[in-house]
Amino acid sequence: MALPFGYDTKIGEEGIKLSVGQKQRMSIGHAAITDPKILSLDDSTSALDSKTEVNVQAALEYLMECNDTKAI
Repeated sequence: MALPFGYDTKIGEEGIKLSVGQKQRMSIGHAAITDPKILSLDDSTSALDSKTEVNVQAALEYLMECNDTKAI
């Protein structure tokens, strides 16, 4: 929501450029709102600082419990 137009912010060539960490957080957020039954993460928090990584992992665990999602 902190982006210029919130969820409607254009990203990429015609929009704003994001850092690797921002791209990772956006991808994880997208996965969270699409309610997947299976979520495969490969080094999904590698560009995040350790405090943010802990927060993201806790949020993912909470979402998986709420949505009955399995991580592989």
